Amino acid sequence: MCLDWPELDAFTIDGTIRRKAGLFDRIGRIKVRDCDRELFETLGKYRTIILRGMDGPSDLLDPWYLKSARRLRLFPEHAETIRKTFAGFQGRPVVGVHIRRGDFILPEVEDEYDAVWTRHAAVPLWWYEHVMTEMVRHCPEVCFFLSCTGSSEEYRGLREKFEVFEMPVLSTYNYKGAGHSSVRHPVTDLFALASCSVIIATPKSSFSHYAAHVLGSPSTAILPPPRTSVKSPAYGYVQFYGQRLPAWTAASRKGVGLILVEDQSKVPKSTLPDTGWM
Repeated sequence: MCLDWPELDAFTIDGTIRRKAGLFDRIGRIKVRDCDRELFETLGKYRTIILRGMDGPSDLLDPWYLKSARRLRLFPEHAETIRKTFAGFQGRPVVGVHIRRGDFILPEVEDEYDAVWTRHAAVPLWWYEHVMTEMVRHCPEVCFFLSCTGSSEEYRGLREKFEVFEMPVLSTYNYKGAGHSSVRHPVTDLFALASCSVIIATPKSSFSHYAAHVLGSPSTAILPPPRTSVKSPAYGYVQFYGQRLPAWTAASRKGVGLILVEDQSKVPKSTLPDTGWM
């Protein structure tokens, strides 16, 4: 299995090698994005499979999902930075906050959130602020680890109102454009988020999903319902550890499995970050 990802300058995956596809690899190849059972049964006849997606037959992929995630190895210098940064807040619970922009689009009028108005609907900042305010109200000592894409200036209000910190590792990538890029290193952020027991997430984002439900220990992911507004903001949570992306997508777009919260004290409490798994 060959990988050609820029992010492999920060982590490795056991059982794979890093190599670009060459001209010779075009012979007898197939590009696969959405793979159903019928397509899967034909893959054996191809010399090279260029894999572009994560979907496939559940009965075949489910048993390997967490096993595959255990093969990820973050480079020691990144892991040490995460540990040292969290150590600065020793004794305090930390909540991860993942806000995705770029290919996740905000509506022109941001007073309402609608999960299905576009394929990748971004969540307005007022919703994150509402959830963070509720968490501080019920646990004043909580602090927030922020992982975000887009303009860093956009999140000034969160930094001013709450005790927010970021990982001190700058991104080395710009191939996705300014709107989708981040100031901070996405690989370091992903592993840091996965060390948090509670993550205020971006619905439908596989980055949020992987941090909460695949890497590290099980985490609780906080999500908005499919529709909510600034006048009456609502939120809920899911615990989908080990479940694949379709379950996350159904919760994000349709609220399937989402437990709505009327009392913040009913949400599983955030704990000290767990970095022992890295």
